[in-house]
Amino acid sequence: MKVRVVPEASLMLRFKWLKAGRFFMCGESTGVVGDVLAANGEYAVRDLGPFPLRVIWSGGKTDSGYIVRSDSYLHDVNDIRAGTKMPEMSFSGTPRARFIALAAWAGVDEDDIVWVPFGNYEAMIRGVIEGRVDLAFAFPTSASVYEAEATPHGIRWLELPYDTDPEGVQRFLDLQPYTEFGVMSQGVQSAHGVKSNSGVTLKYVTEDADPALVYYLAEWLDENHDRYKSGHNTLEDMTLDTLMQGLGTTFVPVHEGLIKYLKGKRLWTEAHDARQRANLELLNRYTEAYQAALAKADEREIKVDPLNNDWLTLWESYKAEFPPLRLFLGIEQ
Repeated sequence: MKVRVVPEASLMLRFKWLKAGRFFMCGESTGVVGDVLAANGEYAVRDLGPFPLRVIWSGGKTDSGYIVRSDSYLHDVNDIRAGTKMPEMSFSGTPRARFIALAAWAGVDEDDIVWVPFGNYEAMIRGVIEGRVDLAFAFPTSASVYEAEATPHGIRWLELPYDTDPEGVQRFLDLQPYTEFGVMSQGVQSAHGVKSNSGVTLKYVTEDADPALVYYLAEWLDENHDRYKSGHNTLEDMTLDTLMQGLGTTFVPVHEGLIKYLKGKRLWTEAHDARQRANLELLNRYTEAYQAALAKADEREIKVDPLNNDWLTLWESYKAEFPPLRLFLGIEQ
């Protein structure tokens, strides 16, 4: 088999071409996949929107969380209070959303937070060490965090007790529905063993991908991990264990070829069956509703354009009829 790897930087084109059959497989973060399948914002275009996406394998893990200075009064998320200084990330598309959700977990209103603007990620990390903010969102593998850990003050990571505070987690997820939780194991030593954000990136195909090809590709990726894991730092976690972690939380249905492989490994359970049925039903509803919304837009001569508020309002009215796409906390949820 001849395989062509296409270095496509545009997230939009990756999924457009997957849907159109030009790509067999692609991978991306859960947040992007959720926005694509819910046709949020820029993804609400005619030739994309919800479509029958299916999981084929894992793509690795990404740890992230919130750093504080080592002498901070903040130890876990529930220590956040009125007057806590948080960064307003002008370099991000959602400058406050991540921190508003964190404050909501602690039961603190966004108006009671002191917002400090930062123009880039590195400046935000330095802001913690300099005492300009009480915390910052960070990746434990980034150079800026290694530098922060090595300073005289040092850093700690804010503990997120996702397994003992379900009400707080729910308030967070109501605002950040594509967030996953777990114990960090990557990057700086201070991050290891801390309960925080630990997300699994998955690989996707379409529903009509050849089941035999999906089965044998899954088998090869599983049995030959030692042969390719050193090819890139993300491949170390591209394992069967990581896949099963991702299947416990994802809202995307699993391809039938992968299900057959997992049944052969005795890893596919009744709980996975129940989740699969629920995920299929919800994605089908999104897909059918999007086609109906497109037809209604044409009937009303509404331009299908993510910059057209009339179109976005119409699509939102359809989405209001069923639950939002969101990650689960585990396969039993």
